[in-house]
Amino acid sequence: MNIEHKKKRILSYLIDFVLPIALGIATTTLLIMRANFPWYFAMLIGAGACYLLYLLLNTIFLCSTHGYTFGSLIFAIKTVTLQGEDISWRIALVKNLYLGLIPFAIVNAVYMLVVHTERTVFDKITDTIVVDVKEN
Repeated sequence: MNIEHKKKRILSYLIDFVLPIALGIATTTLLIMRANFPWYFAMLIGAGACYLLYLLLNTIFLCSTHGYTFGSLIFAIKTVTLQGEDISWRIALVKNLYLGLIPFAIVNAVYMLVVHTERTVFDKITDTIVVDVKEN
């Protein structure tokens, strides 16, 4: 089991955020154009919709596919426990609660790049690793 490198992980994360960001933009646009909400209130609702969709989609997808998100499925990387077992719902939820918040995700990526480690802050919190399934 080989721990996956930074590049695939960051690209996978960006892919995971495409659909939620699209929903957030659509929600914000509709609220501004159709409901005449103030732009700042519409942006707040759009950001909340983006976060909730990211949290729900990725937690459900991570658990139902035994460690894959949509982006990690494309790059053939998988989240597992340190013992190599499938992750639980609790672990998936905790990881996605933090990763869904953009500032936390940026700090996580910067930490991984600066410290030159393959385990991120959230991997350490949840005792997980991301492995390359092609090399198994």
